[in-house]
Amino acid sequence: MSETVHYKGIAKKVITPEGKTINEFSAEILKERNIKIDDYYENEMACLADWCYDSYFYHKKSNTLFEITRESHEPNDDIIRAEFDRNGNINYELRYYNGGAGFEECLEEALDKLLKDEEKQKEDLYKLELGNLTKEMYDGMIKVLEEHGFLRQP
Repeated sequence: MSETVHYKGIAKKVITPEGKTINEFSAEILKERNIKIDDYYENEMACLADWCYDSYFYHKKSNTLFEITRESHEPNDDIIRAEFDRNGNINYELRYYNGGAGFEECLEEALDKLLKDEEKQKEDLYKLELGNLTKEMYDGMIKVLEEHGFLRQP
């Protein structure tokens, strides 16, 4: 049965061990969980995304695997948003009608919006930089924005 659902959680970028691909890393997780990779899966990543959707999410556009946690909340209006925290993880909140969209589709949309918003922030700051700001003023503004979590620190 389809219903409106509301999730809040964290998407933490998975750093694969040096020398391992995402598919090799996915195969290890599947092996640990005794999950057989059937022939109809394109690769190990596709199998992991199917079987472990409550724990892992693969964002195709950034070619990034995320370990996810999520908790259910009482649904009302649609919410699809994500933001970076100070540790570089992504906090997300999704509330949607699951008869029209799925968890993975909505999380992908939230991450796409986040990356687009981050690019816009950088462009806006660059435009400000071209104004009457001194180097010290610009550096101070960047520092304050980073300290308050509005920009990711490199």
